Amino acid sequence: MLFALLGILGYWAYKYYNKTASLVDRIHEDAESVIKVDLHQIKETLVWDALSSPGYYYDHSKRDTDKEKTKDSTADKGVDLQPYTAVFFTVKDVENIVFTTLDIQNSVAFETYIAKEIAKKKGTIQKDRDGLYRYAIVEKNKVAFAWNKEQLVIGLALSLEHKKVAAVFKEILIEERIIRDKSHPLITILSKADDHITYVRKEDQIGINFEDGMATIEGNLVSKTPNSFLPEIAVQRVPNASFQIHWDYNFEQEKHKTTFIKNLEKLSFFEKNNLDVEMIANRTNGFFSLAVKGRTMQTDTVITYTYDDNFEKIAQKSTQEKEVPKIHINLGAENASLKEYLIDRDAVEQDVFKAFPYYNFYVKEGTLNTSFDTFKANMPTKKLVTSNFFDCKIDFKRLQEDLNIPQTKALFQLLDSSRFRAYQSEENQIVLKGNFKGLKEDINILSQLFFGLQEVSKDSILSPK
Repeated sequence: MLFALLGILGYWAYKYYNKTASLVDRIHEDAESVIKVDLHQIKETLVWDALSSPGYYYDHSKRDTDKEKTKDSTADKGVDLQPYTAVFFTVKDVENIVFTTLDIQNSVAFETYIAKEIAKKKGTIQKDRDGLYRYAIVEKNKVAFAWNKEQLVIGLALSLEHKKVAAVFKEILIEERIIRDKSHPLITILSKADDHITYVRKEDQIGINFEDGMATIEGNLVSKTPNSFLPEIAVQRVPNASFQIHWDYNFEQEKHKTTFIKNLEKLSFFEKNNLDVEMIANRTNGFFSLAVKGRTMQTDTVITYTYDDNFEKIAQKSTQEKEVPKIHINLGAENASLKEYLIDRDAVEQDVFKAFPYYNFYVKEGTLNTSFDTFKANMPTKKLVTSNFFDCKIDFKRLQEDLNIPQTKALFQLLDSSRFRAYQSEENQIVLKGNFKGLKEDINILSQLFFGLQEVSKDSILSPK
């Protein structure tokens, strides 16, 4: 009994120490946002789930017993790739790049390991200008590595520029600009958080947890402007839609409109279609909704080319029927007409918005909204008054039937439903809540997805036999 009690106390002390120690020396002192992934707690949760549902785990582990282990799975890599806590962060003025750090325990073993891995990815290892650390950028995978004898820094991005990541590499590896104070406010917040995944940015905090049957998300966001979003809005919902989302960005707040324009004017879509984002924003009030329910038929014009008797190339037009998802998009209306602007910019022809290549979207305009639908008739809707300025609902089985996209089937068949919503709870407080539900209520959602995707991969015609 005494040994059991000592063991429990020892384990508690181990966890208490690591909740803080695993965060120190890992985060840039100027980190703008941080994501903490509590790997230890996730493993602990899955162990308890396996103990409570041994049959499920036994059946799936039995199927993998004849799989060969990779030869170097137990080799000393010189770096702990499964730390107690994984920490990812962004740094101010270094856009769209996420960084993480890992401790190097055996620099000789690590040099051998990293050289082999970089060679596999056809990358090149280089030294920085002063020779104080080494780095490699793997353009294909959009990942950059930098390391000295004590620490490895990894940068992940959609597009990587060496000069952007180099500044952060130097600050961490040479200037040692990392948080070492255990009482630092950011360390205190992260160490107290008990969620499987914690996101922190200034005063904002969001937690994600993986439970039996579902993944949940809860968060509190702080808005600088009081009452940024309306306490109640009226929404025209489509009953029993497989996918439904609305987002009221409230353009009465001038900052919201400015942010909207700034973010969207970077997209090439608008330039290609001769559209001005600001002109569009001035014709909407910030409300957007989208619903998918069922399928409908559309007529497509197909152009083929042939040659006449003089061997001159001529175009021939023909029509064909195709079945497409029934999609209903709404933009809240302002005083000026959005449809007239789109016609003036030659983006609408015979009421069809030409910018979308795969489906024909018919543009319809009323006093309260402008809609873009893949069908000509009106979609039946029901008025709902809600405090949620953001709301998204998904029924994955019916959505797969409506979209009929083969690439989404593997994931959608493992999930039941999802719901995310956000509302203004106080003057400067926004509450975020949501979940993903799996098909099995008594099995942890991570295990359901892990084993489920393994089964899909094994049965795929693309998998090696």
